[in-house]
Amino acid sequence: MACQDWSNTKAAYRFLSNGRVSEAEILAGHFQATRERFAATKGWMLVVHDTTELSFKRESMQAVGMLGTSFVGRD
Repeated sequence: MACQDWSNTKAAYRFLSNGRVSEAEILAGHFQATRERFAATKGWMLVVHDTTELSFKRESMQAVGMLGTSFVGRD
């Protein structure tokens, strides 16, 4: 849905699988803009960072299931 249609999706896959394209190059502009915003800000700045990682590999999906039926912290 992010690419809007199948041809744009295929183009995104081609772009991201290109060996001449790197994550560092894609994010370089974002990192530079972030550094500039930090430099222009006086006082405290709250940085919220989510380090959550999800993996949906088929091998790991076999272990997905119900963990239990009790509620922690309930009487």
